[in-house]
Amino acid sequence: GYEAMIAIGAALDTHHKSRWHASATAGVFGAAAALGSLIGFAPVEYANALGNAGSVAGGLQHINHDNVLTKQWHIYHAVRTGRDAAMHVHYGATGPAGVLEGPQGLFDAMTSEPGPLASNGAGWLIDQVSFKPLPDLDKMDAGSQISKPNIEPVHPINETQIVEKMQALGKMGGLSDEQCTRAISLSLQSDDPFTIDTMLEEWLA
Repeated sequence: GYEAMIAIGAALDTHHKSRWHASATAGVFGAAAALGSLIGFAPVEYANALGNAGSVAGGLQHINHDNVLTKQWHIYHAVRTGRDAAMHVHYGATGPAGVLEGPQGLFDAMTSEPGPLASNGAGWLIDQVSFKPLPDLDKMDAGSQISKPNIEPVHPINETQIVEKMQALGKMGGLSDEQCTRAISLSLQSDDPFTIDTMLEEWLA
C-alpha cells in the first residue's frame, strides 16, 4: 500500500499539490493496493483495483481555509474507497488500466507536468521516506478543538515512535485505548485480511 501511494504521489507535481490533497488522491491507490496484497491479487487484479480507485481520486485543498476535520475525513475516504475498489475486483469488477496517464486520466485532469512514478530499484520506497509525528500540528491554532498530544515534532524512526504516533492519532480520532491497541496490533503484525476488513467494516459502518 505504501509503495503504491509513494510511487504515484511522487509523480504529482506542484500544481496538483497546491489544489489537491495528495493523501486523498494518492491514498486511494495505496488502500486498494494494501488490501489487494492481503487478498493475494494477481497483477491484472491490482491494475483493475487501482484503476477503479483512481477513477474517483480527489480531495480539495480548500480544506485548509477552515478549521475543520475534513482532512481527516479525506483519509477515511481514501481507506474506504480503496478497500471497496479491491473488494469489488475480488468479486469480478474490472477497471481502467490507463487511469493515470490515459486520455482524461488523473495526470491529464489534475497535473500540469507529472513526473515519473517513483522507484527504488529492488528496494522499498518506504525506506526513503519519514513519518510526520502528527499531521500539520503547526497549522492548528489556539482555538482548535483538537488537542495537541505532548510529542516532540520529530519524525518517528522506530517502531516505538510509530506506535506513539498511531496512539496519538487514534485519540484525536476518538478511538478508545482498546480500539487503538487493536488497530496498532493489526496494522503492524497481522497478515489476515479478513480480520483487518472486519475492523474496517466496524469503523466505516
